[in-house]
Amino acid sequence: MTTPLPTPSFTQMLRTIRRRGALVAAVALVAAGTAAAWATRAPKKYRATASLLIERPLPTDLGITSPTGGLQEQNRFSSTQWQILRSRTVLESLAAKLDLSAWPEFTGRNAGERLDDLAEQIEVEPRGESTLVNVSFVSFDAPRAARLVNALCDAYLAHVATREKEHVQRDLSAIELELPRLLAQRDLGRGAVERFKQENAYLTFDGREELLQEELKQQSRIVQEAREQSDALESRRSVILDSDPDSDGPALAKALDLTPRTETLQKLVEFEARRAELAGMQGTRTAQLDALDAEIANLRDSIDEDRQDAIDALVLKCDIARQSVALAEARLAELRTIVVELDKAKSHYATLATSVTDASNLYERLTQRRDELLVLEARLGTASRIFVQDRAVAPALPCAPRPVAIVGVALLLGLLLGGAGAIVLARFDDRVGAIEELEASLETSSIARIPHLPLRAKTNESAESSVGEVSMTMIW
Repeated sequence: MTTPLPTPSFTQMLRTIRRRGALVAAVALVAAGTAAAWATRAPKKYRATASLLIERPLPTDLGITSPTGGLQEQNRFSSTQWQILRSRTVLESLAAKLDLSAWPEFTGRNAGERLDDLAEQIEVEPRGESTLVNVSFVSFDAPRAARLVNALCDAYLAHVATREKEHVQRDLSAIELELPRLLAQRDLGRGAVERFKQENAYLTFDGREELLQEELKQQSRIVQEAREQSDALESRRSVILDSDPDSDGPALAKALDLTPRTETLQKLVEFEARRAELAGMQGTRTAQLDALDAEIANLRDSIDEDRQDAIDALVLKCDIARQSVALAEARLAELRTIVVELDKAKSHYATLATSVTDASNLYERLTQRRDELLVLEARLGTASRIFVQDRAVAPALPCAPRPVAIVGVALLLGLLLGGAGAIVLARFDDRVGAIEELEASLETSSIARIPHLPLRAKTNESAESSVGEVSMTMIW
């Protein structure tokens, strides 16, 4: 049965690589030499780079610049422009200016394949956090690479200008169609406002609301006073209706307001007392009693007439008070109706004025936007800030191949490959080269060593015996 070889440790691998250092160095030198020869003979490639500033204007409302903008919109706009730079439309325009079929980079490809390869070889990268974008192309000829990058930038700017011009013309057409409608709407709104002012002049004149509110307060007080007066008269009337018609009590007198007739009542009392006195006296004449009775009857009739007149007057006052309350409440209701109408009129007037103001503002904004678009159309410019910051120039030094980097990488790979080869050879070598390998293979440790003592020839002693190191080991 074959015993598997033990796995060497890192120290053993380093010792093995150091013992076979010549092999490792030879492999590394061969790899470096081969890479240097290839780098020297490989065709040189040159990278030309141009810088574009791609910045959109701040977000606008109908084209009018607003004070705030969005970073997300700016990033989306920039990403879109990067894609347009490598779009087929721009590349077709570029291919129409340059004969790409004669270029070594596109030899043996049809038109579609050339455009696909060109799109893959064009590099578009942002420059840090700025709005600058680097556009690069790698070619075997430095002037040709610079010419292609500059032609690409020109084709892109022409494409953007064409699209912007189309958008400007389309927006102009839409605005020209919208302006007459807005003008008519504004004029109709102004006419409606004037008609409303004329029809509701009694409601909408200056100070009408304040006067109406003051009148409403006064009328509320009048209604309150009329109700109190009516309630007082009704209470007096109820006292009269509930009292005995033949009674002359103080409550009835107070209710009828008979206080001014006190003298008549005093006379009646005096006459009745005189009659009673005469009736109790002997020898009183009948004529005197008859005269007193007549006077008493006259006084009673006068009192009854006064009381009836007072009752009739009180009833009349009650009716008048009720009518006054009804009229005051009707006027109060009318004033409240006028207040409601005034509120509705104010609301309707505000709506009309707002519609007129909105139509006027929108008309002015569209007019301003039309003037801006006319300026853009006249100068064939764009609303976005897109232009070439730095044009590409023919590079003096190639970007590939890089001999130093290639030789360095090849030397590193050669060292790794040589080291791996040395380790593999050591794995298949069954000779014992060092006492450590013997200890590892026998799984023992040495108890003594006899060092190698070389002898010099001029001492004429015993011949030099090189037996290496001999170790005596003890197996535990």
